[in-house]
Amino acid sequence: MKYKKILLIILSIFIIISTFLITNEIFAFFKFSSVEKTINIPKNSSITKVSQILKENKLISSNLLFKFYSKLKGYNNIKDNLQHGKFKLKSNMSYGDIIKNLCDASKIIYDSKLTFSEGMDFFDVIEKYKDEENFNIKEIINEINNEENYEKFDFVKELKKEKLDEAYFPMEGFILPQTIIINKEDYSAKNIAREILKKTNAEILKLEKKIKGKKLNLLETFTLASIIIKETEDEKEMPRVSSVFHNRLKKNQRLESDVTALYFKKIEKDVKKNNLSVGLKKFEKYNTYKSKGLTPGPICIPTISAINAAVEPSDEDYYYFYADSKNKKILYSKNFNEHKKTYSS
Repeated sequence: MKYKKILLIILSIFIIISTFLITNEIFAFFKFSSVEKTINIPKNSSITKVSQILKENKLISSNLLFKFYSKLKGYNNIKDNLQHGKFKLKSNMSYGDIIKNLCDASKIIYDSKLTFSEGMDFFDVIEKYKDEENFNIKEIINEINNEENYEKFDFVKELKKEKLDEAYFPMEGFILPQTIIINKEDYSAKNIAREILKKTNAEILKLEKKIKGKKLNLLETFTLASIIIKETEDEKEMPRVSSVFHNRLKKNQRLESDVTALYFKKIEKDVKKNNLSVGLKKFEKYNTYKSKGLTPGPICIPTISAINAAVEPSDEDYYYFYADSKNKKILYSKNFNEHKKTYSS
């Protein structure tokens, strides 16, 4: 009887101590030391994987206890509840605070951001990120323009009917404005390219409905819109600039746009710099001073305003325009003699 009392006391003490330790482990009442750790949670990690990472970084003491607590709270799979990426956590955080942080996208630490902005072309993007250490921008651009990656998207199926293969970069101008977050540990040029294409696919399909039935097809609309945005950023002037190009196209006149000639120079420089086997003659259509019609594809990312202007130009009979940088105006002319007087005055 005496031994039973002693055993009961020992058992009670054990239960009290165990309860205290477990409670303290979960709720961190007496964890006074605070060491900050940066951890990386890979994509599609299970709660088992997450608990292992936390244990390895000494943020928790028990994998099983953390898994039990997480399941109790309904966090069975990182795909459904938790985020992936880098996080900063402290060693004195409770299980609840750890899970709260791992579920909060705003708590993710990003290594790098890759941004495609309106008016940028792929040459601009490569130049902007050429010194980036966490990703190789040329690899990403190559994968974006790799048919293996873009051919499965619905917007490309329409473009392929319209001689997309004549473009220097097949996807130039079709990567709509967006920012992609890149973690060094998860870096894969192919995966990033597909993520970028996936984001742009939905937006272009929406625009395609608006363009359908208009004078220009999808490729022509984006191509003309890209030329318009390079010629002027003034949204009020865009429909008028568009009308000049539409009038010239109707008369089978060369567009004679400076911005297309500048883009061709970028191609020329790229071909020479990289000793590409492809001949420059194939891409001379980008220089609208020498070739009639639109360029083989867009020369940059167009704005929605430029796309609207390409689809709905103003109804005017101008065939020339001149950007007066001094007065910040665009001056329009109906014939070459008028145009000559305009830019010489």
